[in-house]
Amino acid sequence: MLLLTGDIGGTKTHLALCRLEGGRFEMGAQRVYPSAAFSGLEDAVLRFRSEVSEAADVEAAGFGVAGPVFRGRCQLTNLPWRVLDAEDLTARLGCGVRVLNDFEAVGFGVPGLSLDPCDGEVLTVQRGDRIDDAPIAVLGAGTGLGEALVLPASEGAPLRVVPGEGGHCDFAPQSALEAELLAHLRVRHGHVSWERVLSGPGLGALLDFFMQRAPERVSPDLAARRAAEDPAAVATGLAAAGDALCAEAVDLFLALYGGEAGNLGLRHLARGGVYLAGGIGRRIADRLAADDGPFLRGFRDKGRFAALMATLPVHLVLSDDVALRGAAAAAAQRRATT
Repeated sequence: MLLLTGDIGGTKTHLALCRLEGGRFEMGAQRVYPSAAFSGLEDAVLRFRSEVSEAADVEAAGFGVAGPVFRGRCQLTNLPWRVLDAEDLTARLGCGVRVLNDFEAVGFGVPGLSLDPCDGEVLTVQRGDRIDDAPIAVLGAGTGLGEALVLPASEGAPLRVVPGEGGHCDFAPQSALEAELLAHLRVRHGHVSWERVLSGPGLGALLDFFMQRAPERVSPDLAARRAAEDPAAVATGLAAAGDALCAEAVDLFLALYGGEAGNLGLRHLARGGVYLAGGIGRRIADRLAADDGPFLRGFRDKGRFAALMATLPVHLVLSDDVALRGAAAAAAQRRATT
């Protein structure tokens, strides 16, 4: 089966062909376009079809989009396109179309990732004791903090992904330092969600917190780069280069990331695994995966349930096309059931 798949965001529109053969997805021709160059998704697809002749033969399409989706309709959060409507796109493009939230697409993609380290699709942070038909928790710190629950296919029931907005739930400090951070962020934001600390802007906010807390420890290089560059990139880059203040910011980020990943895993008893998507984790993979490092300490620190937390598998997603594969999987599933 030949599928058209897309990862649609406010900045870029990533379209690709994907072939489903024997239960495996093989990615084909791909294009990345600036989203602002088009008035809508249909225009982008027509451009793709004009450049990739094989795209005329697709049997179904799936698009992960950066915005809330309700009954196949979505108004993208950061893009002034007209409302995306799956039924309208189906009629216009001549194939069945599924529109889903971008993190829902990630959820559809993670069950197909290989756990073999030789394949390089995931980095196993904690091996745990995997149960194949148990729930899977997915979260990812990137521009924001996405969360989803995956219910694997079993006993004739198809795979289901339950998207959510857990990133906007209340941030809950677990130490005096974190309580100080909460007070600092409350002045700026009022309500402080997990996304305020677990995202690219959140990592920047952690760096600012440490710089304001100890200005005498801010090096001239850090001060100059913080004023001119993306603060999350500054924090991760200088932490790797040995800047102690940046290292503290990154380690607190990892402890909080582990804490919220553990919350999600415990909330759903995710014995199928907890998967970490999003670009920030990949940038600090070595630090994140360290034995007894801040991430795993935060993940396991659940009081009476600490022993249970050690049984949950944890994987960092290294594949950069998991959302494309997931949107394709969702489209194939819809076609098979209609």
